[in-house]
Amino acid sequence: KPEGVALLKRALDQGLAGLEADEARLLVLVLASPDAREVLAKQGPVAAQDYAERDIIDVAVWRIALQRLIDKQWKGALDLLDRLAAARDRDPAPLGGAKDTRFDDRDWAMGRAHYFAARALVALGRKPEALARYETVVRRHPLSYYAQMSLSQLRELGADTTGLTTTEGASAAG
Repeated sequence: KPEGVALLKRALDQGLAGLEADEARLLVLVLASPDAREVLAKQGPVAAQDYAERDIIDVAVWRIALQRLIDKQWKGALDLLDRLAAARDRDPAPLGGAKDTRFDDRDWAMGRAHYFAARALVALGRKPEALARYETVVRRHPLSYYAQMSLSQLRELGADTTGLTTTEGASAAG
């Protein structure tokens, strides 16, 4: 949105520095340029899988996917959400190093890409795939916000949730 660009530019003018300034500059480009948004939509998820510093790409691509959901561009949103889910679910570090745990403390985002991908699948009339995605969220991220939302959607769609609770995975892991 134009006001987001103005706020970011003001923060940069007032001395924002370091990594935050780099991220702000990237967001200014993404928010201000339709061409940059399209490039990011196509290249961002790939870069998110290839580079360790992917936080800002994750956020920017999520914003583009969210706008596509709002605009009811289900297929375009689903393509981005599938790529984000794959990048977020990836365990190894990009260069084969230790497990990447930098997203482990971001509980608010656990399962978000799968949840919204399921919403897009429902809108596309692909209910069985949507049900599987909702179940994935509940099983992989049992105590997250999106697990609760997924469980609710499963029930609303008439799925049998017997034995599928948001604490099932947590008790098995603990």
